[in-house]
Amino acid sequence: MQVGRCSRVTPRWCSSSATKLFLRDYAIELGLLMQLPQPYTSVEEARYPCILKSPTGEFGKDCFIVNSLDEVRKHAPQGLGERWILQELIYGCFEYSVTFLVDHGRLLEVLGTAYEYGSAAYVYPDVRKVGKAPFEVPAGQLAVMQAFLVEYSGVCNFNYKVREDGRMCIFEVNTRIGGDLACDVPRDRARRLFERLDTLTASGLGQGTAVEPSARGGEIVLRAGQRLPLVVDPLDGVHRFTLVYLHPFKSGLDDYIRKAECFRMAGLRIVMPWAPWRNISCFGGRRMLAWYDYLTDHGGLAEDGLDEATLADSRLRLSALLDAEAALLPHGAAGIFIGGCSQGCGMALDVAMNYSADLAGFVGVVGHRLSATAVGRHLELPLDFFHGAKDRVMRQSWVAPTIDALLAAGHVNLVVHKPLVGVPHVVSRAVE
Repeated sequence: MQVGRCSRVTPRWCSSSATKLFLRDYAIELGLLMQLPQPYTSVEEARYPCILKSPTGEFGKDCFIVNSLDEVRKHAPQGLGERWILQELIYGCFEYSVTFLVDHGRLLEVLGTAYEYGSAAYVYPDVRKVGKAPFEVPAGQLAVMQAFLVEYSGVCNFNYKVREDGRMCIFEVNTRIGGDLACDVPRDRARRLFERLDTLTASGLGQGTAVEPSARGGEIVLRAGQRLPLVVDPLDGVHRFTLVYLHPFKSGLDDYIRKAECFRMAGLRIVMPWAPWRNISCFGGRRMLAWYDYLTDHGGLAEDGLDEATLADSRLRLSALLDAEAALLPHGAAGIFIGGCSQGCGMALDVAMNYSADLAGFVGVVGHRLSATAVGRHLELPLDFFHGAKDRVMRQSWVAPTIDALLAAGHVNLVVHKPLVGVPHVVSRAVE
């Protein structure tokens, strides 16, 4: 194995020696700054004790716990400048290290190691190690880390703690083989990663099989196939409700990931899965992110024909996701909302109408009921539809009858909101 070939594509946040500074800039761009320690721009505003560190230091070099402004000035007499970072001190005896093998943003191997230390406040390696053990990385944490890796291929390593409210606090991301992989990961797991890396570097990255969430025992676990969902945790750290929201045809989640903070609110966990890649018939079999295959393209003048087998496939996948989310809530499915935008709207309504239990509600943005979606079930489910006044793709001339069929079937809690003024079919994240 040639370790020097392990990093084939370099992300923007490690394009300089000031990696930790670029990591913070990238987190801001992704809307994931809350997953990093809080920075302090001046010694006066800091909450002590806190951490003073060099942006390029490793293994605890030039990293200190400081208890006062005077201690900061002792280590940094010229001020913070670009030489020092002053940030929040995260307490906790447990720290986590996760090594990935990544192929253009897809997670091929995931190896988690949990470390227990003899103090809740420390700078490694000046702390007693109590123990270590492999651990299964929760899907929500995987989704956060994968968001940082959309431009990356190779081996990398994340180090983080978990706050009391359940949010990650990422200390660093290393685009190299870390000590966990070198020494602590079970040898059979490490061997498998290196063998797979050898295969990839020999044949060219891009041929690997990624991982996909599926439901099992009330949690999301991994199987071969697809990228992990984006998870936006509640603003107040209290999980009362869940919204499962489906992205439009072709677009994926990249823009949602960048603007995730637009959606964060108290009490609500938001889960946004990726549609699978499908060969789209009406576009000559081109592979696109799609909840179902389109058989025809009427250019917005009428509902397009769809392949019901691919619709049923996504319905099954998403129902499994709802099962997993329901297991996390005290009132089960009654605490779950489902919705989506454009194709995601139609898919979400189809899942809601066919799901085994009553959900909390549905919200559809610039979409419609699919002709293939049966009506007459879950008649009291709240249904809210929002349309753009300038939408020329989902035209009201044919969209309205698909929704009227719901009213005719007895769906009593249906509201079609006034058209959104000036809004076309392609909506911004702010409008959503």
